[in-house]
Amino acid sequence: MAQSIAMTELASPDAPGGATLARGLEALRRHRWTDAFELLTKADQEGTLGGGDLEALAEASWFTGQADLAIEVKERAFRARRSDGDPVGAAALALDLARDYSFKRQFSIAAGWLHRAERLLEDRDESYVHGYLALARCDAAREQGSISRAVELAEEAVAIGERTGAIVGFPRDSYIETPEGYDDSPEGHFVKFTHANYWFGPEGMVQIAEETTGLDIDGYLITGFLGFEGLVDAFEGIPVDVPFAMSDPNSKAYLDAGLQILLGEDALAFSRNRHITDIDFRRSLDQGLVIRGALGKVQEEFGRSDLPALLAMLLEFTLTDLDAEALLTVAAGAFEVDPDTIPNIVLSGFPTTRNTQYVVLLDDEVADIFADLEDGMLTEELPPGTLTDDEG
Repeated sequence: MAQSIAMTELASPDAPGGATLARGLEALRRHRWTDAFELLTKADQEGTLGGGDLEALAEASWFTGQADLAIEVKERAFRARRSDGDPVGAAALALDLARDYSFKRQFSIAAGWLHRAERLLEDRDESYVHGYLALARCDAAREQGSISRAVELAEEAVAIGERTGAIVGFPRDSYIETPEGYDDSPEGHFVKFTHANYWFGPEGMVQIAEETTGLDIDGYLITGFLGFEGLVDAFEGIPVDVPFAMSDPNSKAYLDAGLQILLGEDALAFSRNRHITDIDFRRSLDQGLVIRGALGKVQEEFGRSDLPALLAMLLEFTLTDLDAEALLTVAAGAFEVDPDTIPNIVLSGFPTTRNTQYVVLLDDEVADIFADLEDGMLTEELPPGTLTDDEG
C-alpha cells in the first residue's frame, strides 16, 4: 500500500514567504528538524501556506517534540486541502488525525475525523487512502471486540494495497529543465535526465523529477553498474521473462527468450540493451520487468521477518537519503503490491536532437499520467503512445 505522504507545492521565491519556505522544505528533506520548524513557522507568518506546506510544518512540529502543535497544524492542512478541492488529500489527513486523537485516547474526536474521511471518500475512485480507511475501520472493529469484522477489513486493506502502485519509466534521455535554484549545466537550461545526477547530484535529480511530475518524492536509492551487479548476485538472481532473444555486443546482452534467472552481469546487460526496437523506451520497460521480477521473488521466497536482512543487502550496494522508517516502509511495500498486476509503463515522447545530442522530448499528455498517480494508482486510460507490457 502506498505510504501516506505530504504533497508539497513548490513556492515561487517572489511569493510572500517563498524564499523562507523553500529553505524550510529543503531543511525538512534533509531531516534538519529544528531548522525546518523555525523556517516553516516563519514562512507561515510571512504568507499563507498551502495544504502540502502545512503538512510539512506539521511534520517538523512532530519531530521537534510538539505533538499538540502538529495536530493543530494538520487540522489547518485538512481545511486547506478541502478548500482547494482535494477531497482525497483531505481524507488522508482526516485519517491521520483520527489516529492522532486515538493515541491521545480522545476516541469521540477520533471517530469524528474517521466519519469525515468516510464522507469525503464516498463515490470516489479507489485510491491508497481507501486502504488506510479500511485499516482505520479495522482498528475500530477490533476495539469493539468484533474480531471477524476486523479480519475482513484487514483483508480489504491488503487487497487495496495489492492494487496500488505502478512502475513508471522515464526514457533515460528525456530532455528536462534545470531544477529551480540550480545554475544551468554546461548543456544549457535543459539537460538529459541521464546526466542530471552528474550535474546536480541525487538531490537535484529528485527535484527535477518532482518539478517535472508535480509529485512528492520521498527520496532516492542510487547505485552504479558494479553495485547493481553485486546486489543482484547477493539476491541470488532475479527471475525475468525475457521478451525476445538478444545478441548485443555493446551491452553484452546474449540471452534467449523466456523465463530465466538473471544473475548480476546478465541482469545489467538486459537492462542496458538499447539496440532494439523502441530503443530507450523498450529499455526502460525492460528495467521495469527486472523490478517486477524482484518483487515476485521477495514475495515467493521471503517473509516479513526477513526485512532486516533484505534491507542490509540493499544498503550494502546503494546510497540513499531515506531514514530508517522510510526504508522500512519501502521494504514492507514489496510484500503488499501484486507483481502480476502492478502496471509497468514508459512515458511517451519522440526522439530528436538538441545541441547535437540525441534526446527524447516527452509528450504533453504525460501530465495526465502524473495527475492520475497523485493517489498512488493508475486508474485512467493511458495516453496514446505510452509503452506497456501488453504492447511491449
